[in-house]
Amino acid sequence: MITVTAVWFLVGLIVIIGMLIFAILKQMKWKTFGIATSIYIVVLFFMFVIAGSQPVPNSDKRIFSIVANKDDRIDGDLMFDTDENGNYTLKLKGTGDGQATVSTDEDKVIKTVDIHKGKVSKVKIHMPAKEDEYDLTVTDNGNHSKSFTLMNDSDANLAENTDDEDSDGSKSSSKKYSNGKDVAKALNNAAANDPRLNGLHVTYKDSIFYVNIPTEITQTDDNTQKSVYRNVARTLHGYQKSPTGVIYFEDEEGNIVATTKVLNNNDVKLK
Repeated sequence: MITVTAVWFLVGLIVIIGMLIFAILKQMKWKTFGIATSIYIVVLFFMFVIAGSQPVPNSDKRIFSIVANKDDRIDGDLMFDTDENGNYTLKLKGTGDGQATVSTDEDKVIKTVDIHKGKVSKVKIHMPAKEDEYDLTVTDNGNHSKSFTLMNDSDANLAENTDDEDSDGSKSSSKKYSNGKDVAKALNNAAANDPRLNGLHVTYKDSIFYVNIPTEITQTDDNTQKSVYRNVARTLHGYQKSPTGVIYFEDEEGNIVATTKVLNNNDVKLK
């Protein structure tokens, strides 16, 4: 309505000025000019009243909130696991009216959805199979944003991250174990043949997996460490028939630097 009012004001003003010139040049009666001007002013007045009575969106606040469970909040960050096909449905609850856009860190737009106060809008996201983590951001039309991360729990990603090739390339992580010590042994064998796991050593005791982490990893920044630890957790769980068990990540001096958040969860918490 504000846009319509602005157009009426500008176009009407131009017309009124034109009619004034014609009246001065005696090409139009002053009475006609007066009637037209009165109509213009009255209509403009009512349009201003209507426009002013309409609620103006509060651009100071985000118009959505991301629906999440308690377990999805890790150290203040939002992290969601995809399904076995790499899909996740993001739910946005409207706290206002407008639009919100889901995009990647490279500003690639996934989808733009309408947001309505009190209603939940859904965005289906498919995560690339080769990605372990997918950092995304939701931004509303007031330029307020909220970031979150998808964790790839698809079968394709699990198979890629748990490949365990020996010298003849015949062995793979399709072999599953129910015994924790067998799982630790399998992961140690994988670490010896996989540059991505180089230097890792796993032991199993009292239902806990202890993963010894090389110094060059523990000295990296928090995000790099989390990425490595999550990848190790997925790889470890990939060798289990029923993925369970808490994982403790230790530095070379035996100090615990990170743990898994809960049972059967690839998310880790840094100490």
